[in-house]
Formats: sequence, structure tokens, C-alpha cells
Amino acid sequence: MRMLELAKECEKLLVYTHVSTAYVNCNRRGDIEETVYDLPGGQDPEEVIESIIRMGPQRVQEQEANLIGDWPNTYTYTKSMAERSLKKNHGNLRVAIVRPSIIVSCYDEPCRGWSDTLAAAGGLTWAMQTGLIHYIKTYYDCPFDLIPCDFVTNIIIANTAYTASCPAASLNVAHAATTGKNQFNIRGFTEYVMRSAQEREYIKQIADPSFQATPNDKVFKTKLYLTEKLPTKIMHTVSRVTRNK
Repeated sequence: MRMLELAKECEKLLVYTHVSTAYVNCNRRGDIEETVYDLPGGQDPEEVIESIIRMGPQRVQEQEANLIGDWPNTYTYTKSMAERSLKKNHGNLRVAIVRPSIIVSCYDEPCRGWSDTLAAAGGLTWAMQTGLIHYIKTYYDCPFDLIPCDFVTNIIIANTAYTASCPAASLNVAHAATTGKNQFNIRGFTEYVMRSAQEREYIKQIADPSFQATPNDKVFKTKLYLTEKLPTKIMHTVSRVTRNK
């Protein structure tokens, strides 16, 4: 909202572009349209935000599950509230909203495979290839909507340019995702990662790469403890006893 206030003071600004996430409406079922949905019951997003701020950090943490409701986490919830606040307050500004799914390394520009971060799927890919993690709490057929970074930047540019040609006060939403026509899942992702790990072994390999989707919570926690947490604790103990970092 502070960025929006600044944008309103820029007299020659054509478009205000906001990068959101494809998961702002993950509490909904069925097709998700390129629109900003109102809150259930016609709630005012700013009033909801103000009521949360007045609660204070400790109470917010205690009431987190009740506050976010059908959203799976605070990230998707706050992103959705940001969109609704933009819709209410953008005034005469032209606003472009882009909703990317899970961003991965570039497909073509500036070069194939380029990335400068280990965030999101990049961190997961690296951890699997180096043998750092072997189990993930998921199932193989779980949809995994990946979008190359250069596709996302192109959509940001395109939606911004399109919105600049629209009348004042326009609000245009564009998804940057693949699920509808190019479906992908955890099985396909892990097969690619494991194949890449075998063909191009990482120079600082931690362990042999392997992966198993483990949807059962108890089984997942047990495997995680036995294969990762327990060995780490043993290594820490040996390190302290031998004073060897």
C-alpha cells in the first residue's frame, strides 16, 4: 500500500504492476478466473487487515489457523489480501497483476538453465541433486506447476504494456502458469532431477541422490528423523567431543 501511495504521486506513471502468486485463490475450487475475487460475505480487506494488526504478534500467532481459514499458509493469505487492497484503492491508476506459479530457472533467456537463487523449486532441486534430502511429504501424482523465470518476466512485460493501452482505472490480471494445458506432477519432476543428478554429478555431493514421495505424516517424520536428523545429531556430538569442526 505504501508503494501504491508513492505510485499515485508519480504524475506520468502509466501502469502500476504488482507481482502476486497463482495461489492467492487456492482456497477456491474449480477454474480460477483472471479476476480479483471479493472476500466472502463482502468483508472489507482493509478492515480485516486492521483488525489483525490490532491483535498484536502473540495473539496473531495463537489465532493464525482461525485467521487464515481455508488458505494453507500466511503467504497465500497475505498475497490475496494485497490483491484485494489494490482492487479497492488503485483509484484512477492502471494496475497490472501477474500471478506466477512455482518459478524455476530460465528456459531460454538469458541462457537455458540460468538462475540466481535457491528459493522455491530451485532449493528443492539442489537439495535433491546433492543428496541432502531424500523424502518429501507429498504423493507422486500431486500437480507441480512449474514456470520458467523468463516466461514470467515476459508475461510481466506483456501485461504491463497491454494495461498501458487500457483506459484509466483498469485492472488486468494475468496468470503465469502451466497446469491447464501442460500438466506436470511430482513424479515427472523427480524423474528429471534424478536423471540430471546421474548425468551431471554435483562437485560437492553430500550423499547419493535418491527420492521417495511419502504422503503419510508419521512415516515421513520417522524416515526424516532416521535418515537426516539423527545422523546430524551424531555428527554434532562427534564434532563437540573431538573439537573438530
